[in-house]
Amino acid sequence: MYNSSNSNIDGRLGLAIHRVFSNKLVLRLIFHHAKEIHIDLQDVSYDSLHMLDREMMELFFQQARISGFKVPINFLKRCYECALINNDVEMLLLALDKHVALYVDASTTEITYNARTMKKAANNLEILEVVHDNLKFKAGTGWEEIAKSAAQWDNVEVIKFMAARRTVGLSEDVYNFAAGAADNRCEVLQYLFDNPPHLPSATGRASFLAYTIAAGARNLNAIKLLYSMRGVTSISGNDRNYCTSSALGAALSAGYAEIAEYLLEHVECVDDYGKPKGSLHAIKHACSNGHLSIVHFLMETLAKNPQELARRAHIIRDAIFQAAINNHLDVVKYFTDRNFPCWPSTLESVVERGHLDMVEHFVEHGQSYFNSDNLLGGLEMSILSGQLDITKLLLIQLDNKDLSTSKTTTWCQLMGSLLTQAFTNYHSQTIILYISHFESIVKQNTYTYSKFRTDAFEYGLIPVIHFFTNKHNPKINENQNQNQNNNNNNNNNNNNNSSNPTTMYEGILNFGSLFNENSVVRRIVEKNRKYWKK
Repeated sequence: MYNSSNSNIDGRLGLAIHRVFSNKLVLRLIFHHAKEIHIDLQDVSYDSLHMLDREMMELFFQQARISGFKVPINFLKRCYECALINNDVEMLLLALDKHVALYVDASTTEITYNARTMKKAANNLEILEVVHDNLKFKAGTGWEEIAKSAAQWDNVEVIKFMAARRTVGLSEDVYNFAAGAADNRCEVLQYLFDNPPHLPSATGRASFLAYTIAAGARNLNAIKLLYSMRGVTSISGNDRNYCTSSALGAALSAGYAEIAEYLLEHVECVDDYGKPKGSLHAIKHACSNGHLSIVHFLMETLAKNPQELARRAHIIRDAIFQAAINNHLDVVKYFTDRNFPCWPSTLESVVERGHLDMVEHFVEHGQSYFNSDNLLGGLEMSILSGQLDITKLLLIQLDNKDLSTSKTTTWCQLMGSLLTQAFTNYHSQTIILYISHFESIVKQNTYTYSKFRTDAFEYGLIPVIHFFTNKHNPKINENQNQNQNNNNNNNNNNNNNSSNPTTMYEGILNFGSLFNENSVVRRIVEKNRKYWKK
């Protein structure tokens, strides 16, 4: 026989009730056997009843009455919490009636507050009145959280109720949440400023975070009210009306131009230490998120102080860099059209991210920003990442630069390691493009040429192998030239000359046969001959 001394049985029974709640027969059996094995339902945990509703609650009451059980306090407590979650005032009242009928007084029962419990109930004055008059929250934190939720809902009636009936719960956080009401509402915030509560925890003002919360919620009316009422407590204790840079950042990140413009024009923006931090730092946020209208406004503001703008030119370069790597071409054009320089390393970062349109713009309009080393660095990035179109573009641009032969030769030698990585990444077309462009230099270096050719076979890059077969085999080239002449004479693309390959793979096999039997290329060719013949 089981008894209540078993430490696990109560928890298992609560879970069983949760799983079979909708089955009247099983629930009746649970109550029956619980009585037989002397389990006290008062000790059972009902926390697993997450979806408890009014119908389930009434079923439990019915089975408890039939089985001769007194409804446990723990179950009633769970009923209250679920009634709040469901925003069901009738369920709440029914549980209270049962509670009072069985235990006379319910006011000592503590219910646990959490955000999920009161998310809807905080906007329901009828439920709050019932809870206030009949129950209490554990640890006394519930009402303060309810006030914050109601403020965010902009439910002024609930706030009035709180101010009239409660002695806690209207701290500066309530002002902050009121500033974050949706749809530009600020009735609660206005009420709080007009009727500052005389409570121990009430400051009568918002904290400096209110601007940030309002900016993130796009509540311009709340921001204007905070500014006009000078309703923000200053860290330094003086009467400065300011916001932190996080408020400006919240507006700029979301693209709320009207919020950012108002803050910059009226409210002093500082960092967390009270140091001024305005338009110059805001410009990076705007550029990073591609908000051209905000960039235009900020630059017009900065233009009023050209000396400061010139002194902080590095911040503008940072802003252009952010716009470029995030592919905001219209923002970058705004700066290049006005001859603002960017960091030379910007090109390499843009290439690395594969922004072809941005690279084209810099190549066309950024000649004065980038030297040959920057272009070569960009070319390096394009080869490593297999950006074929960008590689073509930069090679053409390099041709227009005045590069010394020694420098170009040194660069081509260094590119050997990069092309090795290109082989590893199977970037066939990029490899062919590079070798073709620097063909004369590549062929001068016997080792480099041999290594590229061997790598092509080792990695099985058929297009690259075919490229070497056609471009670097004199015998095949001679045959191809003869065939081309024949084609021009008889307008026939087919060639019956057995010494010339009729397919790409036959050409590769013939090319491989020219190598020594012990060579890597020859071994690879022989290994794949039966596949390539097909």
